[in-house]
Amino acid sequence: MFKNGRAGIVVEVGAHVKCWCSSTTERWCNASRSISTLIALHDLQVLAYNGYGKSLIKRFGVSPDAYVQMAIQLTYYNLFGVCRPTYESVHTRKFHRGRTDVCRGVSIESIRWVEAMEDPTLPIEVKVTLGKEAIESHVRYSTDCAQGQGIERHLLGLRCALHPDEPIPTFFTDPAFSYSSHWYVSTSQVPSERIEGFGYGQVVPDGFGIAYIIKNDSLHFNVTSLRYPTVHGKLFPDASKKMRASLLEAVERMRYVFEAGLSMKIITFAEDSRL
Repeated sequence: MFKNGRAGIVVEVGAHVKCWCSSTTERWCNASRSISTLIALHDLQVLAYNGYGKSLIKRFGVSPDAYVQMAIQLTYYNLFGVCRPTYESVHTRKFHRGRTDVCRGVSIESIRWVEAMEDPTLPIEVKVTLGKEAIESHVRYSTDCAQGQGIERHLLGLRCALHPDEPIPTFFTDPAFSYSSHWYVSTSQVPSERIEGFGYGQVVPDGFGIAYIIKNDSLHFNVTSLRYPTVHGKLFPDASKKMRASLLEAVERMRYVFEAGLSMKIITFAEDSRL
């Protein structure tokens, strides 16, 4: 009761108001939750290395791209003690409607080299020689792919040519083929001085995505993976962080080895000049 003697107004609590969402809005909300969950499962690590870049690598007398590919091989071997299928996209733009083929980063030469890099008993000149052989092998393979001599798109074409009711050839179901196409490391480069970084996710649950840029005086890597992947049967937490640290170690070790090889070459040339 108010002071003027009149009764107060009684306000009834209204019924719960239901909001109506269209099916389109509901799909947007579900998609938003799904992408948030997906993002939370992944990790991204950036390595902006300013120690050296293309200018110094060229002084070593090798291809900058193949050099970085070998750094990635050394990185993976250092972490896991083994080399695994590695994908590098190669442009086939010289052909009409050409897009890409695949240059495999692992070769007999690259395995010999990473094993040599982990052997403290081998002299530096041997490591330099094996490193250059691995780089040259990668350049040859990459060049073949760019000229339409790669194998991956050819095999893809054969699979796409199969009719729906046609049995799949045993070649494509062989365990060796399946393993060789399980890209534990997926790599790609964007050659530009103006781009600071780019990236993409890993293509298999136990793999890594490594996007890189080779600048004149720096190397840039974006490393992606699941936050807690199971790699080779074991849980491997902080995978991208460990890969980034191993990459940093690899490029610094390679600089030490190849600069030492360059110094040896200069010394040898000076000694020959005095003869």
